[in-house]
Amino acid sequence: MPEIEEADVELHDQLAAQQLNDQEEDYSSDASDSIDPSKQDDALGAMKDPNAYDPDSDDEGDEKAVLQENGELDDRLAAAKAFKEEGNAYFAAKQLDDAIAKYSSAIKKCPKDHEDRAVYFSNRAACRSTRGQYKESIVDCCRALKLQPDYVKAVARRAAAHDALGNVVAAYDDFCRVLELDAGHRAARAGVARLKGPAEEEKERMKEEMMGKLKDLGNSFLGMFGMSLDNFKATKDPSTGNYSISMNR
Repeated sequence: MPEIEEADVELHDQLAAQQLNDQEEDYSSDASDSIDPSKQDDALGAMKDPNAYDPDSDDEGDEKAVLQENGELDDRLAAAKAFKEEGNAYFAAKQLDDAIAKYSSAIKKCPKDHEDRAVYFSNRAACRSTRGQYKESIVDCCRALKLQPDYVKAVARRAAAHDALGNVVAAYDDFCRVLELDAGHRAARAGVARLKGPAEEEKERMKEEMMGKLKDLGNSFLGMFGMSLDNFKATKDPSTGNYSISMNR
């Protein structure tokens, strides 16, 4: 597998410093940069379970192999890289609309199954987070990670976007993943330390909420027979962790 060339501009390092100032500004999103309406529900699903999101599930075939066979691969990769470098320059100049346009051009020019697209998606995600477009940033990070599941920058940027939106569980899980890939990542280490307690509390709240819904569903069904879950008792086996259900008499 070819090695990904890292972006020349350290977008993630600059992102944290710029977010607080830039997110107060009102940017209009060009239609070409917004989430495809046909995939809006999938994008929202990515917010809940980003690892399950497959934004390009309709893209089939090995375009890279076809282009290589036709002798077009090197030209396409070189053009995509040139767009990326222009995007880096625009990002450094804080011209975010132009940077996003260039990264989008790099994405379109690069074969859809080529690993370099992960860099372009991740860089565009950084721009979008800097503009306060965190949902779009998460989707771009998911696209990058579909191509390169262990791409640290994409995981870190997705964690930061989730954190900005208050998605503490998703942010915590992503920060933990970053540390699995890069134990020395300072931002991730700080994120894990800060979010561990809130994430555990949120997971417990979600579990209790789910159990409440299941209990309501069970009572609704048992109510047809004049019964409720209060008629039953669950006993945990300490040796196996399994539960046995018995009826109260």
